[in-house]
Order: sequence, then C-alpha cells, then structure tokens
Amino acid sequence: MNKIFSTIALTLALVLTGSRGAFCQESDSLREPINKIEKQMFMLDILFPGVSYEYRIKKTSSIRLNTRVKSTYVGIIGGSSEPSTFIFHWGYQFGVQFRHYYNMKDRLELGRNVRKNSLNYISLGAALGYGPTYTQPSVSIRPAWGIQRSYNNWYVDAALGANIFVSDRSIPIYPMINISFGYILFKKQ
Repeated sequence: MNKIFSTIALTLALVLTGSRGAFCQESDSLREPINKIEKQMFMLDILFPGVSYEYRIKKTSSIRLNTRVKSTYVGIIGGSSEPSTFIFHWGYQFGVQFRHYYNMKDRLELGRNVRKNSLNYISLGAALGYGPTYTQPSVSIRPAWGIQRSYNNWYVDAALGANIFVSDRSIPIYPMINISFGYILFKKQ
C-alpha cells in the first residue's frame, strides 16, 4: 500500500515540476477573444485510472462522460448500540455530469488562463458504480461545486458536493470530495 502512495506522489512531483511554467496561470495569448469553453476534450485520468470526454452544449455549459476505476471510503453511522464504521469499496464507475462554468469573464480580466476549461463550475451528475466489493451496483446523484485548472496539457480537477445514493431501502447522503489529475489527449475549440 505504501508503494502505491509513494509511486503516485513521485509521479505527481515529477510531472508538476518537470514542465517549464507548470504553475503559471497567466494567459499565454489573449490575441483572439475567448468567450466560450472548449468544444470537445478527451482526457486520460491518472490518479484513478480512466477516461473522460467533455462536450460543449452551450457557450459555458458542457456534458462530461467518464469511466474509471474508483476507490471510495464510505462512512456508515451505526445505531445507538452499533459503532460507526468505514467501509472501503473499489470498483468501476460510469458517470455523466452537466457542468456550468461561471467565472470566465473574471479570469480573463485578471489575465488568467481559461483555455482547456481552466474555470470554476457547478455541476449535477449521476454515477453507476459496481465491482467486487459492492454487494449490488450503486446509483448516485451528485450535485457539486468544482474547480478545474490546466497546465500545458495536464489538468487538475477538484470538486466538493454530495453523494445521494438511490436504493430500495433508503436514500443516504454522504459528503463528496473528488480529485482528478490527468492528461488532455486532445481538445477542439
């Protein structure tokens, strides 16, 4: 387990320090006006292996599809006689997400990078998860607020929100923290 975390940490350190100007968020070129998000982006997720495809449906809105191997810690609050427990799940996840990017004008006025959807967003998504540690497939609805930044062709995406699981017996709600790191294979303006 320590080898896995060490490998991930070393890879992140090499990638982020290996490219010149990796932490620069200043826009390279403001010659042509940018007033909409990228038309299409195909991304390779490295932190949790998988792929994502994002397609613009309006000037500042998109639909994002993803599939990945996912690991999750789920906290289960026990009753008065049962202790609280945490369960580790790993499996496969398929998701769809509507995203609305909202701070393009502010970032452009500050001279910041907005290319490759380096913006903040609000989203509403749904996911299907299954795998060897799941007793049955899980379906969840996910409202979230997130931030996505790109550095050359590398991207980081972080989101906070809620996982609202849909099941036969109940509708449990858990906090969600989602972090993605990967490489943008292609984009189309």
